[in-house]
Amino acid sequence: MDSVTYPDPLVRAELEHWIEQQLDVTLVTAVAELFEIKAVPMALLVNAEGRILARIPNFVAPAAFAARLRDARER
Repeated sequence: MDSVTYPDPLVRAELEHWIEQQLDVTLVTAVAELFEIKAVPMALLVNAEGRILARIPNFVAPAAFAARLRDARER
């Protein structure tokens, strides 16, 4: 994800609408427990109230990832 998906221009453009934060859930275990993260990589799209809008597990190709970001934002 770090070398293929996140640097992609489609993904970068969509991420302009989000606050991006990457966490190592092996070090920040409280976050992993709070959001029930059982596997990595896992992208969580969370609104300001802390509600999960989408879970995107595993590797996702850039175009599909950008589409998931856009869909969650437009809901």
